[in-house]
Amino acid sequence: MKCYVCKATDSISLPMYLDKNKRLFSESKLEAFRVLHPEAAYIEFEKVMVCGMCKFEMEVREAK
Repeated sequence: MKCYVCKATDSISLPMYLDKNKRLFSESKLEAFRVLHPEAAYIEFEKVMVCGMCKFEMEVREAK
């Protein structure tokens, strides 16, 4: 599958969800968002695939 971020092909791609502002959410963060914001249940998220390296880099950036 092609990575949404780097456009490289990776066999170990992880599903993530993209909102209208182009922010990526993991499945667990999307679930937490839906629990905390039930009024936003109508919001649609696009499912995209992200390779393991890009996912790791995003997690490192979030930790800072």
